[in-house]
Amino acid sequence: MGRKELVGGLFLLAAVAASAQSRLSDKPKAKADVPAENAERLQGFQSVGMQHLVDVIRKTGARNLVTAGGLDWGYDLFGVLKGFALVERGGNGIIYETHVYPWKNHWQTKFLDAAARYPVLVGEVGCQPKPMPFENPRSFQPPETWAPDVLGCIQKYRLNWTAWCFHPSASPCLLADWSYAPTPYWGVPVKAALAGQAFELKRLRWAAAVGKRVVSCQHPRGRADARPSCIRRVAAGDTPETLCYATFNPCVNGGRCLRSET
Repeated sequence: MGRKELVGGLFLLAAVAASAQSRLSDKPKAKADVPAENAERLQGFQSVGMQHLVDVIRKTGARNLVTAGGLDWGYDLFGVLKGFALVERGGNGIIYETHVYPWKNHWQTKFLDAAARYPVLVGEVGCQPKPMPFENPRSFQPPETWAPDVLGCIQKYRLNWTAWCFHPSASPCLLADWSYAPTPYWGVPVKAALAGQAFELKRLRWAAAVGKRVVSCQHPRGRADARPSCIRRVAAGDTPETLCYATFNPCVNGGRCLRSET
């Protein structure tokens, strides 16, 4: 690796960190569907921004590929399609990076929409057999269903990906121990996917919370345009089935409720 490539890589790490920190507040988020992972009290600052950092990388003469992580711990690429896409000036390209875990929802708007127009790397992805300390156990996504769905999503949309984590104790773990035996809940399906096994995407993850109720929706046949809407009507006593929408149209289009928890 030459010096220019190394400089580019170092600036890349700075860009990801600066972008995340520049959007943080010293007040915790209060949304009911935001896990405690995002509710820490962190002091933010105004950074120079990713575009400036990319420009600095290119001015050194480095042309190496840049990966730019999203907000929300590297997950959220929503802003890429809202006027915040990076401009490449003389390099070999930019890949947007997302980190997908079971406590992250809204796959369509958070990374699939961006992947339809830009190259996207799922730089971290994994699941575990029990909730993380910051997760609500009642909304926990079991690996038996989540792992096939996320691998099916990666395959269906032809996403670039790297699984987390090749370690027996850094959860979610691919390894059961240092004999390199794969964990049954994540290592085994990842190994199968790498060997060419096809996985079916049965459910995109859409979730919205109102009070203590969580509603997840999907269009039949797993269409990617399923979206929940008017979730506030839960409070008015509507049944969960009336809250499932496809392309922001009512359930007459075939949306169905997958899960309702109180």
